[in-house]
Amino acid sequence: MTVPVWRRASFLASAALVGAGGLGIETLLVSSAGLSMGYGRSGAIGISVWIAGWAIGAFLGGRARRTPRLGWLATGVACAAGAWLAGLILLRVAPSIASASGATALGCAAILLVALVHGPFLPWLARAWDPGRGGARDVSLLFAANLAGSVAGATWIGFDVPAAFGRSTAIVVGGAATLAGAVLAMLAAQPSPVGAARFEVDPERAPSAPLGPLAPGAAGVALGLATAWASGVEWIGLRLGTLWLDGMQPALSAVLAASLLALALGAVIVPLVVPRDRRGVGWVLALAALGTLWFFLSPGLLRGIDGRAHPLGFALALLGVPLMPLGAVVPVLHRAVAGESGRRLGDLVLHEVWGAGLGVVLVHHVVVPAFGLGGALATLCLFGVGAALTLWPARRLALSAATVALGCGAWAARADEPALAAPALDNPAFQRLAFVEDADFAVSVVDDGLRGERTLLTDTFRATAVGDDYLYMRALGHLPLLLHPCPKRTGVLAFGTGTTAGAVSLHPEVERIDVMELSRAVCDQAHFFEEVNHRVLEDVRTAVHFGDGRRTLGESLDAFDVVTMEPLLPDSPFAVYLYTPEFYACVRAALAPGGLLCQWVPPHALEPETFDVVVDAFARSFGWSGVFVFGTQVLLVGAELEPVLDAARFDASGALGAALAELGLDTPSGVFARYVTSGARWPVSERALSDADPWIVYRPRRRGALLLTDLPLNLRRLRTLETEPPVAWRPVAGTQGWKKLETLRLVRRAREAFCAWDAARRGIQLPADATLAGFDEYLDALGANGGGEGVADGEVRRFAREVGFVRALSGGFGALAGGHDGMALDELTRAASLRPERAQVHLLVALAAWRTSNPRVARAAAGRAYQLCPRLLETPQGARALDQGLPPELLPEAL
Repeated sequence: MTVPVWRRASFLASAALVGAGGLGIETLLVSSAGLSMGYGRSGAIGISVWIAGWAIGAFLGGRARRTPRLGWLATGVACAAGAWLAGLILLRVAPSIASASGATALGCAAILLVALVHGPFLPWLARAWDPGRGGARDVSLLFAANLAGSVAGATWIGFDVPAAFGRSTAIVVGGAATLAGAVLAMLAAQPSPVGAARFEVDPERAPSAPLGPLAPGAAGVALGLATAWASGVEWIGLRLGTLWLDGMQPALSAVLAASLLALALGAVIVPLVVPRDRRGVGWVLALAALGTLWFFLSPGLLRGIDGRAHPLGFALALLGVPLMPLGAVVPVLHRAVAGESGRRLGDLVLHEVWGAGLGVVLVHHVVVPAFGLGGALATLCLFGVGAALTLWPARRLALSAATVALGCGAWAARADEPALAAPALDNPAFQRLAFVEDADFAVSVVDDGLRGERTLLTDTFRATAVGDDYLYMRALGHLPLLLHPCPKRTGVLAFGTGTTAGAVSLHPEVERIDVMELSRAVCDQAHFFEEVNHRVLEDVRTAVHFGDGRRTLGESLDAFDVVTMEPLLPDSPFAVYLYTPEFYACVRAALAPGGLLCQWVPPHALEPETFDVVVDAFARSFGWSGVFVFGTQVLLVGAELEPVLDAARFDASGALGAALAELGLDTPSGVFARYVTSGARWPVSERALSDADPWIVYRPRRRGALLLTDLPLNLRRLRTLETEPPVAWRPVAGTQGWKKLETLRLVRRAREAFCAWDAARRGIQLPADATLAGFDEYLDALGANGGGEGVADGEVRRFAREVGFVRALSGGFGALAGGHDGMALDELTRAASLRPERAQVHLLVALAAWRTSNPRVARAAAGRAYQLCPRLLETPQGARALDQGLPPELLPEAL
């Protein structure tokens, strides 16, 4: 009996809706799981548990002899209700459990149960596709529809809905999508005939006699290994996507959607072009092995795609070739095995239980840290070898597919590390000193010739460096210790270069320093930054805790006198949970009576709405909170009671005294002057930030010169909220404190005006502010116009030097462009004197000197530029200098 077209169309729509709901719910639950399982491991564990639960559910669904009409509805209701309950458990219940193992077990159970009730739908749909003939012979269309729907789930339910309405609402929407798919299938399905478990072979498409159907056990092993392979490829794709797309958040959604699209396309296209018997399985495995090499061959082609402008297109170009063959594995294995359609599909996918755990967990936690991404890809090809050998009764086929997979694995093992081909790491301005991949990050230490500083990169994020721009990291260590009467035990969350922990180590009253760092690879690079970290990891007072810092704090009741922290940016997927009221409640419990928390907030890197809500979350979480500014960076201090500003705490000498004097914190007046306002005055945000609604991570990423507006607008917000420091502090700070306060507030106004000027010269106009004068007027008032030479205050001097450098550099650029080469040489020489560590400036001096017929100066400046940045001519700045007339032989000649 022919099944009407409308029924099959309904089944495809049902598969898509169930896929959308399931993947959307999976995305939301796994991203919430870090609260209970700890970040760094929650992603791999959560994904593995979901796939395992789904596979068990599919197996049970396939084993059921019949699918009652009300069974569809009941399962859909269970999916919707279970998703809501699991969200409640992961967001509210599990994080409150003190035991890490207990919280992890409860979180896993919640994810497992929701995945379990999603599992039966595909086998049931395969059975309902053609109930009179034992179900669908070929599940390619159903499988592809399910994956295509999953793309919508990942992008819409997993991202757009929580951005607009919150994560809890998005989970409800995901449950509703699954329920809608179940109702649609129930209305379209015919009752399954009792005993309809016979697989009818189409004589025109029967497998050749020597091969015959594939044994179910062998097919299951092949699918388990292929699942490990595919999940490992997806995980590696996420790591590479993070490097190419400039961050975890854009990579997460783009790579997930691209992976599902590639698998869906593969499920539809590849089964059409490979044989229908077990030979098709061998072909698919060989194609998948060859596709793995794309990760090594594609960087040259992918450089032409602007990944940040087109993240989904880039991710599809990166992952399409490796994943399309793997998308065909289930349909091809399904049609190569005999039996009733729903049952054989359920029996097959049961093996995804161990396959997913083997692929995600092994690759994430073992193979990548040991061998890097290239070694992990080689290891995945070995899974292909094992899968090919399951075809052994067809010896020639098995050996051929296994040989291709083994050869591709050997090639991958000897090839260059693919992560290093990402533009952010293959930057010609960088001299790479170290590169290590662990379970959490690709960690690099580079000497940046253009910026003139040693830098620590976690993936592509410039986590920290040495130089004046990072002096606030030292203040992050000193400020809370100076405000505490006796800080014996201090916690430092996020190690980075160790600058903050090194500052803490200078205080002799500190008896213990607890460093909390997610990545072991980050701490392993500490020896490159001994100048700022003072070898703090070798200090007998230091204890290092690897793993999720939030979980570590949650297990430390009344332990710390001070906690100071500089995690990743608040709008990154995992770090956001270190900026929520629930996290601050955890910190309060970890602080001893009278304890203080100090946290960094970057006004230059957050759009104003995000900046406001982050500060608001902190301010509402403590009985007393203060907002301080050091340079351009905001340091928040929170406590139950207002801390005491005690002059005795500033009686320091030796290394500590020198360090405090360099920062202007050697007297109470230095702390007093950097106070901006009380947290109690901070405006309450319309949409609060919380664990259940971390909405700032879903905001669209901005690019280009628009980012220059963040700092001046956030400085304006700080200016409008300025208040006088606490009354009790005023006698201690004295007259000197008020003078410094006035000086630093003038500096902030000057900086705000300067940022507005800088944005304007790049074509971006900020909203007018009649109360703000020009930055020259503020510099005149500070006595710092002309570069700040002779100005006593270090912060004024550093700002004046920055202004002088930018003006000289921009003036030199303009003069070069206008053909005024002599004027350009004067301006650029001044810029080089202000920032001698910048290779680009010396290159421009060389260009101006050459154009003014001064070869001696040109060679000297070119030599200095080349010493600072040996690959300078490969950078955009070097290419621009060549276009403007710099002889390319000048740099080698200068040496």
